Amino acid sequence: PQLQNFLEDSILQTMEYDPTDGVSPFTLAHDCLHPQLPGLAFIGMYKGPYFGIMEGQARLVAESWSGNLGVNSDSLEAALDTARRIRQQDPKPQFPRFDYVGFMDTLSL
Repeated sequence: PQLQNFLEDSILQTMEYDPTDGVSPFTLAHDCLHPQLPGLAFIGMYKGPYFGIMEGQARLVAESWSGNLGVNSDSLEAALDTARRIRQQDPKPQFPRFDYVGFMDTLSL
């Protein structure tokens, strides 16, 4: 099933969804959150072999939603800009976030 069968067009547009992009189909902060879509998160939308990233995303979302983590809009916008740069790479790399340790560090805000 395609994601457009489950989410409204307005949500897909906010996430800049591209169903033809097999590497990075969304523009999401830390590949899991969007500041304009509170209450919606994606865990595991990371192309790579490391489960630590997915755990880090889950912790980031849980802490953000519980109010224990003050994620400011500037940091989320910076993360969105990073996601956009990754999506615009040509040719697309096999693993768009090749710096595993750096990305893990970013997730542990």
